Amino acid sequence: MLVGFNYPWPGNQYITIGPNGDAQPWLKRMTADGKQLQLAKNLADLKAAGISVVRMWLMGDGNNYDGTVMAAYDGTWRKMFWDFAPPARVHQRFLDDFRAMLTVFRQAEMRIVPVLIDFAFLDQPKRYSGLLQTIPYPDVPVATNSNFAGGRSAIALNPAYRATFIEGTLKPLLDVAKDFKESIYAFDVFNEPYWCVAPVTGGLFGPHLDAKAVAGFLSDCVAAVNAAGLPSTVGHRLLSDLSGYFKDSRVTKPQYHYYAKWYLPGDRLQPVSTPPAPFLGEFAALTDGEFEAYKKSGRYNKGELDALEITLPTWPALGTQNDDPQRILPARLAVMANLGCELAMVWPDGSRKMRTTADDDSVIDLAAVKLASITGVRFTKGMAPVM
Repeated sequence: MLVGFNYPWPGNQYITIGPNGDAQPWLKRMTADGKQLQLAKNLADLKAAGISVVRMWLMGDGNNYDGTVMAAYDGTWRKMFWDFAPPARVHQRFLDDFRAMLTVFRQAEMRIVPVLIDFAFLDQPKRYSGLLQTIPYPDVPVATNSNFAGGRSAIALNPAYRATFIEGTLKPLLDVAKDFKESIYAFDVFNEPYWCVAPVTGGLFGPHLDAKAVAGFLSDCVAAVNAAGLPSTVGHRLLSDLSGYFKDSRVTKPQYHYYAKWYLPGDRLQPVSTPPAPFLGEFAALTDGEFEAYKKSGRYNKGELDALEITLPTWPALGTQNDDPQRILPARLAVMANLGCELAMVWPDGSRKMRTTADDDSVIDLAAVKLASITGVRFTKGMAPVM
């Protein structure tokens, strides 16, 4: 079984490619001024530990993906929404930065699962900073300027916008990716789309979108990836989502996430049976003891702690290994190997602020003791969990 890692979006600004925009001049993407060097160093550290695949965000919540927006009403004239129209052609900086990123992966002899967008891309518009966000007017297109996140649901809901997005944004990115086929494990078109259509999200997403439209958007994006000759995937929230709203997306490498939430019946692991075999795109290895230390340190704000706490549930079969930083990661990887999983990708544990990562300058955000615990280990079927 391959071991993978989710490159931490807090460490790479959640958006890794594209222009900075006037509203965020302090951010730097995949440029030659140090970002590529930092990525290369982190990939070397991960590779030394036995990690061979990295899942990494591209456009995240869409903040720097500019087009035009106007205020529009739904078909009943009861509700106004932001009608975001994508550009006819994506900004060249997205393509140049993506090529630079893939070049680093090729040189490192590592593979990547690039994630095109997150569910927040289609959420309600949110102010990205203290600066004013674009204000739309009814029926008057206003150019955006990298100053709001989300607000781009019309790309999924409007068939004409969807076609423009796929032809002018996704396909040019895929043209770049085709030059690096050996470095692409799978092209992930969307992270956890369920939250866009769920009736209840606990504040993760605003009013839910039409499930049929979102499923159609996913299907069209996946079809474009397949047509480019690249492996396709969607980062589904739970195993059950593979057979739910989005079961017809035709991905060639199914993917699900697992956080051991007993109160969600669909949050489960499953032995691999009929192909194509799903891989585990996200799982965590944070212990209760580590989390308590984070809370007491005063280095984490409430939002950061809330995000980390979501990853805390223990895996029932592993007993005391769930709270041993030296055993938790190999034990969970061994479980996945025994299930016949092809790839399991660990989520960051937030350790960077505690200076317990591989290096003080690293943005790996996984405790050095955990990297050490899997170094040199081959995770194969029949391997017993570390006791």
